Amino acid sequence: MQKKVILLALIPIFIFSLLNCVQAKPSAKTYYKQGETYLQEEKFDEAIKNFSKAIELKPKYHEAYIKRAEAYLNLNSNLDAINDFSKVIELKPKITEAYLGRAIAYNNTENYAKAIEDFSQVIKSKPKLGEAYNGRGSAHLFTNDIDKAIEDFSKAIDLNPNNCEAYLHRGATYYNIHCISEAIADYTQAIKSEPKNSVAYYFRGFAYYRLKNYGNAAADFSKSIELNPKDAKSYLNRGYTYIKLGNTHKAISDFTKAIELNPNDRQAYYCRAEAYEKIGDRAKSDLDLKKALSL
Repeated sequence: MQKKVILLALIPIFIFSLLNCVQAKPSAKTYYKQGETYLQEEKFDEAIKNFSKAIELKPKYHEAYIKRAEAYLNLNSNLDAINDFSKVIELKPKITEAYLGRAIAYNNTENYAKAIEDFSQVIKSKPKLGEAYNGRGSAHLFTNDIDKAIEDFSKAIDLNPNNCEAYLHRGATYYNIHCISEAIADYTQAIKSEPKNSVAYYFRGFAYYRLKNYGNAAADFSKSIELNPKDAKSYLNRGYTYIKLGNTHKAISDFTKAIELNPNDRQAYYCRAEAYEKIGDRAKSDLDLKKALSL
């Protein structure tokens, strides 16, 4: 009888405890963990909402600021990302990840001076981080500091000889200063490190075209198309190349595909108009010229 009374007395306490559990609000850590899940699933808007909730509950939650900034970067919301990375630096000035993320966002917003400053800060604390040299090299390239750009891309390659992105960037730098053979060598190394990288074939095709090596150019544009069939520019440039090779009908086919993929590409209509003119189809040429002028 006594045990029954004790059990009955405990029932209200048990119910009260359950009610407290039901009424308890999610913690900052709970929102943070849910935000991480959404970030991994590439549900960036949902991730931001959860990280924001975590920050509301814990205003100095620097990990949540970092993750929210990553989500903003993925949505190309660079100014929001910069604000969040800056907050992390304010709270924890020695977190390299925040300087690196902010540098990337500065590059994206064409604030290259600030980007160089942040990448340099990263390099001071992590001198073997190739990503920082590659990013700083890009900023130097866009500010036309060619020597420093090549130096940084080369350092990134020294640190990781399979760094496809660094080869692509250094190749583009060489191309811009008319060192075409050096550009081709770098694009070839990029292809060796990432054989399925359509961009590397595309740019090497460009370089071969510049050297009037139209056979190799057409082969590279074809490979780029094989790897990325929805790239209108690869069709357009292979079309140019076919014109040089004297295969006007293949060129028309490529210009038509480029227009199909990007109906507002004025250049593709101009090129197809010229190709139609070459084969004597004046009516179709005139139609394409009119369409190009209307865009």
